[in-house]
Amino acid sequence: MALNRLQHPAFRTAIGTALGYGALLLVMTVVLFAIPYAIFAGL
Repeated sequence: MALNRLQHPAFRTAIGTALGYGALLLVMTVVLFAIPYAIFAGL
């Protein structure tokens, strides 16, 4: 597959959506699990 096909707006939207949801999931995981664990572990 040619790389210029990935420049189509539909591919760019799909990649952007996946990256955005991935970043949101990472932030939520840190806020909901890592920070409370660090607080209760006494770090």
